[in-house]
Amino acid sequence: MIRDALGSIAVVEADDAVRNSLHALLVSHGYAVECYGNAEQFLKHFQWRPQCLLIVDAELPVMSGLELLERLQADGRHLPVIMLASQGSVPMTVRAMRAGAGDFLEKPFFQSALIKRIGELLEGA
Repeated sequence: MIRDALGSIAVVEADDAVRNSLHALLVSHGYAVECYGNAEQFLKHFQWRPQCLLIVDAELPVMSGLELLERLQADGRHLPVIMLASQGSVPMTVRAMRAGAGDFLEKPFFQSALIKRIGELLEGA
């Protein structure tokens, strides 16, 4: 069962293995998933729609995940966001939350925690 009626997920992750793993996990839980290797691809190709959630890595090349969130916020584009980072810090987490992130998960994360948080954020969207 695809949860397209409930929402879909856009993943922006530069690491192929992590991006593919996230795709497989999310599809196995019934979500419609679109993946992008960097922020520029996301900005160019993502089709805005209601009930969509963004999972973005903080450490993307060229335009970081934090810069992407700040740009979306400046453009008035709001959607639920979960930010991922290999090495999070309090200042990075605060910056992400101020830019609109609904949660911040440090890699590696528990898959069950990610799935639970996605459900909570999509329900609140």
